[in-house]
Amino acid sequence: MTKNIFGYFVLAATVSAILCPRQTARAAGITIKGLLYPKVTIREAQGGVLTFQIHPSGKIKLVPLPQVDKVRSDKIKALTNGERMYVAQKWKRAVDAYEAVPKQTDQAWAKYLASIRLITCYDNANMFDKAVETWVNLVRRPDETAWLVRLRPANVPPRGAVANKRVIDLLKKAIRSEDAPAVRAPMEALLLKVYKIAEPDKAQDLAHILATRSKPRPRKDVKNGTAPPPPIPGAGKAAYLDGGLEVARSKIEAGQYDQALDDLDKIKPDIDPAHYPQWGALRGRALQGKEEWLEAGLAYMRVVIHFGDKRPPVYPQCLLGAAQVHNKMGRTDVAETCYNKLIQNFPDSPEAKTARKEIVRK
Repeated sequence: MTKNIFGYFVLAATVSAILCPRQTARAAGITIKGLLYPKVTIREAQGGVLTFQIHPSGKIKLVPLPQVDKVRSDKIKALTNGERMYVAQKWKRAVDAYEAVPKQTDQAWAKYLASIRLITCYDNANMFDKAVETWVNLVRRPDETAWLVRLRPANVPPRGAVANKRVIDLLKKAIRSEDAPAVRAPMEALLLKVYKIAEPDKAQDLAHILATRSKPRPRKDVKNGTAPPPPIPGAGKAAYLDGGLEVARSKIEAGQYDQALDDLDKIKPDIDPAHYPQWGALRGRALQGKEEWLEAGLAYMRVVIHFGDKRPPVYPQCLLGAAQVHNKMGRTDVAETCYNKLIQNFPDSPEAKTARKEIVRK
C-alpha cells in the first residue's frame, strides 16, 4: 500500500516537474538516509515528495520526505539552522528557526518543508495545539492527506491542559466543515485520541460512533441475499479500526472479556499490519482475563515474534503478558526469556517494573 501511495506521488511529481516548472533553488546539499548529495537544485516539494536535480549529472531525483534527513541551503539560513536543530532534536530552537523561513524566502518548497518539519517540532516541544493546527491545515490538502496521516501529532498533554480544549474545538470545527471521508477520518481518529486523555466519557461515545458508522453495510446480492462489503478506504479504515479497538479496550477494562472478544472478531477481517499489534495485545488481554492461557499466550507471542524488528508501543505489554501466561502453564523457561527480554530492552517501562517484581516473587 505504501509503495502504491508513493508511486502515485512520484509519478505526479515527475509530470509536474517536467510540464510545470516551479520555483527552484540551489541548495548546498541534501542528506538522504545518511547519504549526502553535495550539489543539488531543489525543484519542488509537494505531496510528501522532494524533487531535486543532481549536479553536474543533471539527473532528477524524487525522494519521499520521511527519507530526507537534512537539507542545507546557503541562501535560506533559517531553514539550514532549523534542519540542524531538527537533527539534534532541539525542538524549541528548531521551531524558532522554521517559523522564520517564510520571512527569509518566497520559495514554495522551503516554506512547505518548514511547515512539515514544524508538525514534529511543535509536537515534541510541548506545543501540541500548534502541532495539530499545522497538521490539520496540511492534511486537508487533497495531495497531502494519504501520507500525512502517518505524521499525526502524538504527544497529547495530560488531562486538564488548556491545549487539549483548544485542540478539541479545532478538530471538531474542521471535521464539521470537511466533506471528504478520507480527510475527515484521520481527524476523527486524532480527536478520539485526545478525548481518551482529556474527556474519557466522550472518547467511548466517539469510539462507538466510528466503529458503527465507518463500516460499510453489506450489499444485497440477487443470488444469496448478501455480498461482502466493499473495501474500506485507507483513512476511513483507520478510523473504523481505531474505534473498534477502543470499544474492545473499554470492555476489557470493565471485565467484559467475551464481549471484547466478539468486538475484536468483528474487525479481524479488516485488520492491517499497522493495527495488528494492538489487536493482538487486546486479544491476549481478553483471553488472559478468561484464564484461557494457551490462546492468550499465542495471541501475545504472535506480536512478539512477528513485530520484534518494529517494536510497536504494545510490544512491552505483549512480552509481559506472554511471560505471565507461560508461568501459569508451567513453562517457566519461556516466561524467564520474556521477562529478561522485557527488562533488557525496555528497562524504564512500567511493564519492566512489574516484571522485576514478579521475578522476585518466583
